[in-house]
Amino acid sequence: MGIKESISELRQKFDADLSEVRDSESIEKLRVSYLGKKGSVTELLKGLKDLSGAEKKEFGQTINTLKREVDERITAHVERIRQEEKRCDHYEDVLGTYLVKLSTQQMGAAESEEATELLKTIGDFERISDHAVNVLESAEELRAKGLTFSRAAQSELDVLSRAVRDILQLALRAFREKDTTAAGQVEPLEQVIDALKEQMRTRHILRMRQGQCSIETGFVWCDLLTDLERTSDHCSNIAGCVIDAAQHNLNLHETLHNMHHSDGEYRRQFDACAEIYRLPPPEQA
Repeated sequence: MGIKESISELRQKFDADLSEVRDSESIEKLRVSYLGKKGSVTELLKGLKDLSGAEKKEFGQTINTLKREVDERITAHVERIRQEEKRCDHYEDVLGTYLVKLSTQQMGAAESEEATELLKTIGDFERISDHAVNVLESAEELRAKGLTFSRAAQSELDVLSRAVRDILQLALRAFREKDTTAAGQVEPLEQVIDALKEQMRTRHILRMRQGQCSIETGFVWCDLLTDLERTSDHCSNIAGCVIDAAQHNLNLHETLHNMHHSDGEYRRQFDACAEIYRLPPPEQA
């Protein structure tokens, strides 16, 4: 394939990859995969050395234009994440104020329960948006300081990120559709995410002892784990509120406790999630 075709194909691939980005961690991974030292655009620039003078000038300008476009579109996507977080803050304030005022009015039992559950839930959604920005800032810190995770750490992070993306989708579906089945699947996955976090912290300590990870990188690693795990906690709260509303029970703690001590269904779901989101063995990570 000629370099002209390679440039065209890479632009199309970037368009497709950018359209698939759904979280703040993925956008920084996309930046590295295209603009990093071994990124796709960087590799194209390295290939210019094999061209004639005229071709080098022509294609060099085209590749640099592509590089600028990629950087600008990624930067715009990053800014959109921050703007969405500000919108979440605003919506929580407006909705919270409205719901508090509404609660002072005379309402039926069903309306009162719904207002109470919504008031609790919007706070969890807002906190999830805060954690999204925190994850983005951790990724930016890695890039700004030239830090990278080891291949083993990145493989583990991919597993945790996939679990968090899935629990977010489950919690959102449960809330939107008042789907108690989806809500019931959240808590087992949240417990698996808790376990993943602890396993990954333990493995990180071992890598530090073996000199595979710097202390500075370790700080970012711990921040990432905390934000991802706390995101799953808020998903658990949202799902618990959906179940509370369906059962006309406003005691979230009791709801979650009952789920943990129900029949074997909870354990079956937990074991299934643990199998799906299993970390690679340390020696193969």
